Amino acid sequence: VHLNPGFNYYQNCINQINFKRGFISSDSPNNKIVQDLITMNNLTLINLPAEEVISFGKNFGNLILSNGTFSWWIGFLSKANHVFYPEMSRKWHGDIFIDPTWNGVKIRRSLRRAISDFLSDLVKVRWSLRLALSRNLWRRWPVLSRNLRRLKLWVRSRRGRAGAS
Repeated sequence: VHLNPGFNYYQNCINQINFKRGFISSDSPNNKIVQDLITMNNLTLINLPAEEVISFGKNFGNLILSNGTFSWWIGFLSKANHVFYPEMSRKWHGDIFIDPTWNGVKIRRSLRRAISDFLSDLVKVRWSLRLALSRNLWRRWPVLSRNLRRLKLWVRSRRGRAGAS
């Protein structure tokens, strides 16, 4: 699971930077975190091919990286004065964020919590779809409906445990 550091990480980093115009890039531009950051901070979404995103992103003096190798390349190739990256206890990529001039921001988000949040979002999408479809149409997909119901119950049963970590 690729752990997203969460909205608070990005917002806290943005709060530490003075900027006139900000940009954001994501492979999930419709994600709630991305949309909230755009709205709250008046950011411009950059939707370019991967190599152009790297070329565009490396030209700025302030960078807020996500938890992955794609954003690491942007930071590595840049001459930014301020580079923020998430310091997470669980990493899927090893210790790549080792540049001593970069600013590590501790993330206290457990793997269980990240998975629970992901599954919870998935269930919300399912319920939104259900509201959009008539009951008769939804019944035509009994296997999907049954599996999503099981997933919802599983997420609910794990919520208490995930919040405790």
